[in-house]
Parts: sequence; C-alpha cells; structure tokens
Amino acid sequence: MAATASLKLTVDDYLALPEDGRHYQLIEGDLVMAPAPLRYHQRIVLRLGHLIMIHLDDHPCGELNVSPFDVHLDKYNVFQPDLCWFSEDRRKLLSRRGAEGAPDWVVEVLSESTARTDRLPKRTLYAKFGVRELWLVDPESDLIERYLLQEDPSQPEGIYRLGEHGTIVPACLPELALRLDGFLGEGRS
Repeated sequence: MAATASLKLTVDDYLALPEDGRHYQLIEGDLVMAPAPLRYHQRIVLRLGHLIMIHLDDHPCGELNVSPFDVHLDKYNVFQPDLCWFSEDRRKLLSRRGAEGAPDWVVEVLSESTARTDRLPKRTLYAKFGVRELWLVDPESDLIERYLLQEDPSQPEGIYRLGEHGTIVPACLPELALRLDGFLGEGRS
C-alpha cells in the first residue's frame, strides 16, 4: 500500500481563505482554526496590552500589535499571537498585511483549544525564526512562563505567579516593570 503525502498549505492558500470571521493560523503547512477565546482570556490580553501601550506612549521604542494580526514567518507558517512587539530595528518587518518576519517579543495567553499548539510547535518555531522572548500566560494556573528563546527555547527562564506582589520585566523592554497583580483584571467567568 502506498503512503499518501500530506498536502502542505502555503501562505498563498492562507491568504485565499474567505473572510468568515474565524481565526486561522498556518502552522507547518497545516491550517489550524480556534474558536473565539473566553472572556477572561481577552481581559488579560486587553489589560496587558493597555499597560504596555501606556509605557510605549511615554517611551516610544517600537510597536505593539494585538490579535488578529498575521505574523508571516515563512511560506508555511503564519501565526496570530495574542500580543507581539516589534523593536525599532524590526519595525521594517511590518507591512500592510501584518508582519513579514518575527517580532522581538510574543505573548500567548493559553486557552483550552490553543495551549498544546502554543507550548510546542509554535514555541519551537518562534525560536527558529528569531523571536527573542515568549511569554505563555496560563489563566487557569495564574502563571506566566517566560522564555528567552535565543538562549534556551526548551526551558522557561522563569515562572511567575499572577496576582502576587512583585514585577515581571520583559527582557526586550527592560524599563517596563509590570506588576504581577496588575493585569489579571476581574472576572474569570
């Protein structure tokens, strides 16, 4: 019996998708669709994005983008990170359709439907394509895993508990200290 080769989709296939309101990503040539995130997930994204934007308003040093926002890593990988920051050096990667290369810093807020993908293939590919820092925010356990991907993509540099006293400082934005009790927001439902 002959083995069947699986068909890898490309960016061209991805761009030809109808605008049907669904959120798709292209991961190693596979089209992946996820349902809309839960309300608490979105509150974390909005709150964290708001805090970062306040900082960037006072200290312009790059650009923050929020999903849905296409990050084209190569012809088989187009991701939509929850938050992604591009330093001044990488702003040249920004285009009309999103980004044509890796951001410096990515934040993925995990959800039941995306956690496995965010933790494994996407983390590995973010490292491969040059993302410097990745935060995996887990609203279920109230933890942030911070990876410095160009140093060690397999192990978090640190694990931080949301809601505790103290701060977490992005390596990419060392002047930005975020309070761990400052971006959870209210209401897990």
